[in-house]
Amino acid sequence: SLPAEAPPPPPPPPPPPPPPPKAAEAAIVQAPAATPVIVTPPPAPPPPPQVVVTSSPGLSLEAIVDEDSALTVLGRCAPLIARAGDALRATNPKRAAAYRVLRIGLWIDILDDPGAGSPNSTTGVPPPPDHVQRALPALTSQRAFADILPLVDEYAQSYPLWLDPHRYAANALDQLGDDYAEARRAVLVEMGVLMLRAPLLATLKFNDGTPFADAETQTWLSNDVAAAFGSGGAGAPARPRSYLDKPLSEARGLVANEQPVDAMVLLEKAAAAAPSALDRFRVRLAMAQINIDLSQFLVARAQLEALEHIVEHHRLTTWQPDLCAELYAALHTCYRALNERDDATPEARAKEVLCFERVCQLDAALALKLSLGV
Repeated sequence: SLPAEAPPPPPPPPPPPPPPPKAAEAAIVQAPAATPVIVTPPPAPPPPPQVVVTSSPGLSLEAIVDEDSALTVLGRCAPLIARAGDALRATNPKRAAAYRVLRIGLWIDILDDPGAGSPNSTTGVPPPPDHVQRALPALTSQRAFADILPLVDEYAQSYPLWLDPHRYAANALDQLGDDYAEARRAVLVEMGVLMLRAPLLATLKFNDGTPFADAETQTWLSNDVAAAFGSGGAGAPARPRSYLDKPLSEARGLVANEQPVDAMVLLEKAAAAAPSALDRFRVRLAMAQINIDLSQFLVARAQLEALEHIVEHHRLTTWQPDLCAELYAALHTCYRALNERDDATPEARAKEVLCFERVCQLDAALALKLSLGV
């Protein structure tokens, strides 16, 4: 018989069941959680600039309480006004107000004559560089008159006491024609106002000896500026004499009480305390006139000749013709009284005649009074 068939092999075991969830989590190395991306909206555009008018402490009305604060404000306003004039000129170079505003800003803080404190005429102010001094003559020779105007504004703001650029500006405006005539006149008149306020300024020098006003500018001041400003005419503005009034009245009272020496002492102190060179000049002229009234002609002559030297040195006949006429009238009176002596020299008589001629040139009415003995 056949052997019995072997039983079939058992089926393979089923696959192991999947691990429990905790085991799966332990078997998998998890990646770190991704950092969430935060989308930031773009910044809002800045608001358009706004012009906000603020009151700077130094420029507020409340800050002006005394002389120092007033001068500080003037000093801070000066360059702003000058820059405004420059901008007006750049917009319309024919506009006379532009030239006026610029120069008002340049010199608004010159309240007295700077020359009064500079006996040798040399200041501590540094001069413009050589290339600056050469630029305006070069442009003038090239007849580039339109180019001169902005350069003058630039130089004038950098060197406000340098007077030569203003002569070049006036000449350029003259060359540019009739449309610029009023602008030229504005330059001349503002220069005249400055010279009336500070007649010694044009005689000063920078610290290297360069003059504030060269020879050509001096001639221009005496001729063109004086003519435009009306110097010496009936319409010329007269400087008030308020400073002299009080000491002179007191001095005359002392003289009336037969105290002439005390009167001279009082006026000498007033001269020393005078706020400006012109006020000091007036006080010393009054002293000489009182000495003439006292028949002290030798003393008066010495005082008047010293004042005459100041007139000649600083060309005051251009800017103070009335005051100079008074001086020469007093000096003529002295010479005439002293020349009545038999030993009068021809030189002394010539001085008498010259003084009378000066009075005639400066004030015809006063000369007629001298001639008539009024």
